[in-house]
Amino acid sequence: MASPSPLLAHILTFLRPHLASLPKRAAPLFIALSGPQGSGKTTVTTALASALRSAPHSLSVAVLSIDDLYLTNAEQTALAASNPGNPLLQHRGVPGTHDLPLARSVFSSLKNGSEVTLPVYDKSAFSGAGDRSRIGVNVPGRVGVVLFEGWCVGFRALAADALEARYVRGTGVVGKHTLGNLVAMNTALEGYDEITE
Repeated sequence: MASPSPLLAHILTFLRPHLASLPKRAAPLFIALSGPQGSGKTTVTTALASALRSAPHSLSVAVLSIDDLYLTNAEQTALAASNPGNPLLQHRGVPGTHDLPLARSVFSSLKNGSEVTLPVYDKSAFSGAGDRSRIGVNVPGRVGVVLFEGWCVGFRALAADALEARYVRGTGVVGKHTLGNLVAMNTALEGYDEITE
């Protein structure tokens, strides 16, 4: 195998103590990668998965993107229709547009070493509106490492007073969205803690 990039070498150095503990762990090591769109999350995740699957690590690795957990097209359409005044919920993307019951089920199966089919989201379906694919990725049992990547992975909701204070100060996207629109997304974000803590 070619020598890893400096970034990948840094990540592997940082992970080495955790990888050494894997034989004693009952659950897989979960590694979350977060960054804005176009920052290279998928590229880094793919390279990291390849490195972990290869010698000297030779680990079984499951890879999941938060994008694969989006609501189905029908569910997203219903969400948009029930929130006509909130442009944040008219399309997939922000917290509140993911299927959290599915996420909890998938993460529980991965933690317990149960067989699970990881969802796959097809962004090209419905002329780019997207939909969950009928074909997923089967994970037959326990894996050593789970790589979970996405733009809002690990984000935490703000306290209501902190969100309002930032809104009043003009931090963020004031003018585009009402405080109520942001509160809806912030409230939805609270449900994500269960899969990223």
